[in-house]
Amino acid sequence: AFDLKREPAKLRERYGMHPLGQNLLLARRMVEAGVRFVTVNGWTGQAPHEKNGPPSSSWDMHGGNMGMGDAFGTGSYGMGFCLPRLDQALAALLWDLKERGMLKNTLVVVTGEFGRTPNILTEQQPPGRQHWPQCFSSIMAGAGIAGGRVYGKSDKHGASVTSDPIRPEEFAATIYHALGIPINDPKDASGLSRSLTTGKPVMELFG
Repeated sequence: AFDLKREPAKLRERYGMHPLGQNLLLARRMVEAGVRFVTVNGWTGQAPHEKNGPPSSSWDMHGGNMGMGDAFGTGSYGMGFCLPRLDQALAALLWDLKERGMLKNTLVVVTGEFGRTPNILTEQQPPGRQHWPQCFSSIMAGAGIAGGRVYGKSDKHGASVTSDPIRPEEFAATIYHALGIPINDPKDASGLSRSLTTGKPVMELFG
């Protein structure tokens, strides 16, 4: 499963010849091999013009005061560099899973642990944003999730949720539901009752 050279060159290129693209392709191969849960780091690679940049990291755009350069530019931590690679790799993964008949049984979740401040911090140079757990977005696809549907709404600044908020509890419950894992089991192997989360699945996401 770890030998990506077994994949056609055109398919590898469709995912993108960068860490995120190749890691998502590897994830698909691992699922095909029977792996039940795969986590992929959001690192999209080092920008070609940054010869002394970090060799590996994560999807973690902050801006100048974190030593990461322009959060809106084309550097390794810039949206101008990272977003096109995410679009390419994620689109290829969903297409590939669908073509192989795997999407209906595979849940794809794209998320982080929080968002970024709705206001750009201009006092730091280059400008950027910092942690903001009050409001952020996630993507779910496959395993019964209906495509093209948006659930919830924020204000025009992306600062706060204005309708249909989803807490981590509901988020987890939705994942468990998609995977067919009971949230509340009267008795586990030890004979004790358990509850994986106090949230309920967001059933409106399923088609």
